[in-house]
Amino acid sequence: MISIKALCDLALPAEMKELFLKESETRLNQALQTCKRISQLIRQAKQPENAKTVSELIEYIENNHQVMEERNKIAIELLNTALEELEKLKSRIN
Repeated sequence: MISIKALCDLALPAEMKELFLKESETRLNQALQTCKRISQLIRQAKQPENAKTVSELIEYIENNHQVMEERNKIAIELLNTALEELEKLKSRIN
């Protein structure tokens, strides 16, 4: 298993770093898609006939999934930046 400490310490070969970063981006994008699906379900659940019974649940999900979605977006941006830096490093090495 790839150690994040090894990644941060630049103790991994470039290919391993790239693989790790791409896999991380894929997983974060999947989490983001889950958040989008939750948003869709929240909109559906807010229909008047459902609002009374699920209003507390909707509020909880709404508040928490927005935080998760924002964190995932930031993480993806950081990973993209790391991938760009890795590409620059690879081009300097080659």
